[in-house]
Amino acid sequence: MKRLSSSILCLFAPVLLMAGCEQKPVMSNTSEYLRLHGIVNDGRTVNEIVLIKDENKNQAKLRFPEEFRVSVETPNTHGPNPQSIRKGYAYSASISLDITDDMEFSSSKVQSTKKIIGILQLQFGATNDIKNDAWEQDQIANIKKNSSKTVVREDLRLFEYATYQSGQHAGNYYYLPMDENFRAVDGRPILIGCLAANGPCAGSFRYLDKVAVTFSFPRALLAHWRGLYLQSLKITKTVLIK
Repeated sequence: MKRLSSSILCLFAPVLLMAGCEQKPVMSNTSEYLRLHGIVNDGRTVNEIVLIKDENKNQAKLRFPEEFRVSVETPNTHGPNPQSIRKGYAYSASISLDITDDMEFSSSKVQSTKKIIGILQLQFGATNDIKNDAWEQDQIANIKKNSSKTVVREDLRLFEYATYQSGQHAGNYYYLPMDENFRAVDGRPILIGCLAANGPCAGSFRYLDKVAVTFSFPRALLAHWRGLYLQSLKITKTVLIK
């Protein structure tokens, strides 16, 4: 089954000169790239990673059980001023869970006997210093203002906002819960965005002001947005070392 991808990693590790010898660049998301971060996806190793953020020095330490296949990223590891990979540290980490036809979840490394209908991807990063409620409220206000069509989706229990830019035949869609009392764990409304009519969807939340989480899933599973959010929160609580 084709998996959703939050991003296609195409970075290379820097060329290092050590003892007069040139080291070949390491392609991102390969076993060697992950090993340099301290990640070993062998089905037996519990992987730990500290997520960092240059802007504010915030950190979040995560521990992933052995059944999870973990991907990590350190940006700008090539070019004229490359950033070095540090073992045990990364700027983001991500995992995937298979979603079965009875809406159960399992690590993508664990083969399920049930029919897989989609992938739930979670991407983790260290948070900003301050939760910017004003910016988030402005973002929602702009979506509502720029919506070319607003639909009450009783089938989803969501408000649907379709946004188009000049010259576009298909725009993006945003969704907010009809129940204003249903909020993310950080107190914000759960805003879900979907690319075009049939593209993937994603939402986000912060947990304990330590880790920012983006969860993405196929649009065909949008009706299950509440369960997908709750599963994402459950996994976050499991892997974050407080």
